[in-house]
Amino acid sequence: RSMDTSYTRSEYAARKQNDKLAKQAALHQEKQAHQAQRKQPPEPTKHVRKITATVDHQREKNKRTREDAEPEPEEEAQFYLRKEDGSQVLYARAVQDIIAFLQDQGTEASLEEIGRGVSINMLQDGRMLEALKNNPRIEPIADAAGEKLRYRPPFGVRNRGSLKHLLSRAAPGVETDGRTLEQVGETEAVLRSQLKAAETYASLEIDIDELLEQGSCVRVKPSESRGLDYVLFAPPLGQPASEEVRALWRDGEKVPPKEELGKELVRRKLRSAE
Repeated sequence: RSMDTSYTRSEYAARKQNDKLAKQAALHQEKQAHQAQRKQPPEPTKHVRKITATVDHQREKNKRTREDAEPEPEEEAQFYLRKEDGSQVLYARAVQDIIAFLQDQGTEASLEEIGRGVSINMLQDGRMLEALKNNPRIEPIADAAGEKLRYRPPFGVRNRGSLKHLLSRAAPGVETDGRTLEQVGETEAVLRSQLKAAETYASLEIDIDELLEQGSCVRVKPSESRGLDYVLFAPPLGQPASEEVRALWRDGEKVPPKEELGKELVRRKLRSAE
């Protein structure tokens, strides 16, 4: 009987130990499953999927736009050129020297003349000439003798005549009705800061002041401008007033107050007393 009791107790202890181990194993498995579930990314909600789809669509649209658009000269011209002394120069640096040479030249120049001026073989890379033709400060000239280039100043202003021509056609808020400004025969008003003597010609500042004084153009300070900048355009409504008329306007009597003006009109029988 004592042996049966001993066996029962041993069996009970072993069973209890097995239950404990089984419970620990189950808890361990549950913990591992929970951790594995936490590592998995959550199922995206409809809102997240919608945002992602919108962003992807916009990226694809931007990509197509970039592919369809003409590349900027600065973007496509990242290559090196070899100079006559054997050294290399990046195109972005070489084009600055070429523009400076053409500006000093004042007229069109052949590729051979430009090459001698900047010590670069202008025909060593086909990408170079194509990039130069697309540069906003360089104007390609068609010539039977070969390719020629010329400096292109802002708005084509090379001298007093071209400046006066520009400002005589400049008008704020030009209505083109789908046509280009060249077809309309006018151009938009010009910001004064966009005309610089260093980029056009030496006496630009003097000529602008004289044209303003003569009434050949007018200037207006934009309401949103915080600096000293202003816009230039042709005087509206035909011919500008002469200096004599302006002097009369400055020196003339001011308009009287409303009450006095009304009494004066009644006295002169230009308005009824009622």
